[in-house]
Amino acid sequence: MGFDDLPDEVIVKIFSNLTTKDILANVARVSKRFHRLSLDPDAHVAVQFPHLYCPVSCRPQFILDFLKGKNRIRSVKMEGGSDCSALSGMVLQLAVLSQETLECLELAAWPGLSTAAVVGILALPNLRRLKLSNVEHRPGLLKAIVSSVNPQKTETVDVEGEIRHFWTGKMAFRMTLRNSCLLVEDPTYTFMSEDVAEILSAVAQNDGLRKVDVMVHNPGCYDHKFLLDKGGHFSIRTNLGFMTEAELEEVIDSLSTLPPTLTTAEIDYSIPLPVQLVGTWKSKIPGQPPVIAKMSL
Repeated sequence: MGFDDLPDEVIVKIFSNLTTKDILANVARVSKRFHRLSLDPDAHVAVQFPHLYCPVSCRPQFILDFLKGKNRIRSVKMEGGSDCSALSGMVLQLAVLSQETLECLELAAWPGLSTAAVVGILALPNLRRLKLSNVEHRPGLLKAIVSSVNPQKTETVDVEGEIRHFWTGKMAFRMTLRNSCLLVEDPTYTFMSEDVAEILSAVAQNDGLRKVDVMVHNPGCYDHKFLLDKGGHFSIRTNLGFMTEAELEEVIDSLSTLPPTLTTAEIDYSIPLPVQLVGTWKSKIPGQPPVIAKMSL
């Protein structure tokens, strides 16, 4: 009994262990039968289309035609690059947002990736792994991810992107979720106090997250660190050059809805901690934990 004697269902099952790129570029060219079976929705559980470009011949339309009717996809890996937002939106809808079976998603340099789209991705019932790279930071994007992610369902989240400032250009940031613990890192000193407050506030309201570390690096000078452990600990290490008293109060205020209550707090500041700020802490933070204040020289 040769390979040609196998029933269609078995061959399609074998095809399902390959990526879309391999099936369409190689397998579909072997014979008319393989070409017919290569279009079976059950064969395509791992979709991979590198470099999505809008103006190149009929490739975008081919991608759209191919995705129609595919509803059992488990893995998607795509690289953007298109300036055509309509095309990007249609591909995203067909390849990602309509796939309830999707378990693993990797998007790179995806144009026009909106906050609403990211929330829709995280809402997919079977999503286990999400990787977004070369993503442009948009207002509310990080907060939407932190607020929407369910660590009991989505085990890993990796986001590598950039924040654009008109005076500094593109500045990178990274966010990683592992084992219900979140690490947010800004290696180029671009996060502002409102960014930190937004992230901490989102973590405080997400019952599934246990801990978050926010690290802002000022190369050659000082590292600013913010730790929120749902076990009851919160700490800040920063200096006056990064965060004023009013901004520090904004960060403290972001924790006012935190459950459970904090039991310990530590603030390592570059100047003696103002008495008024301690009073603000005690009036806003549930449980009023004792504040251990240290001054860095």
